[in-house]
Amino acid sequence: MLGIMIKDFYETFCIKKNLIGMVTSVLFLFAFTLFMHNLYSLFLMVYMCLPMIGVSILQYSMEQDEISHYDKMLLTFPVTRKQIVQSKFLSILLFTLFVQLCIALPIVLVFATVFHVITFKTVILIWFIGFLLSFIMNAITSVGFFWLGNKKGTIVYMIFLVVIAIAYICTQLFYGVDIFLSLKLNQIVWIGCFLAVIFNIISYYVCLIIYQRKHS
Repeated sequence: MLGIMIKDFYETFCIKKNLIGMVTSVLFLFAFTLFMHNLYSLFLMVYMCLPMIGVSILQYSMEQDEISHYDKMLLTFPVTRKQIVQSKFLSILLFTLFVQLCIALPIVLVFATVFHVITFKTVILIWFIGFLLSFIMNAITSVGFFWLGNKKGTIVYMIFLVVIAIAYICTQLFYGVDIFLSLKLNQIVWIGCFLAVIFNIISYYVCLIIYQRKHS
């Protein structure tokens, strides 16, 4: 399992194309923070942009597996299909934790301590909701990639992004950014924790069934 995870991280950070894409995305987020320091930008990054990054490690690894046929070769190794799926989920988990702690958290702290757009307590709650949303997004998009593969999964992933973007824009147009601040954030955190756990458990078993049927 550790070897599969190391391979996934290598393909994400050591293949030039993937590394450039990842660095460009992070630089864009920091630039966006620097020049667009308002509540609209904060919610856009925390609730849409950053939660969608975590699953990219799965997309990158599947892309390389399909090119090199490594997914078929992997079945000849002394690892079970269950361990393969578990390693993929652990890679996504670790990468999501890295994104949220090393990229998302510093960004939201800048909004609170440097730009003074929002209070420290509120911004931490907003970040934690985005943290939970990341795992919910991972659970949903992982099923798409395991089911459809890299190419079709990426198309569905992009459609999913567009739908979320449209929903977010409509929310801003009709209700404004204050609707998020008017919600009871503490209750949302507890609901988010419950949904994140349930969605990931369901996602894991669905992905395992899909993988076993594809490689039976």
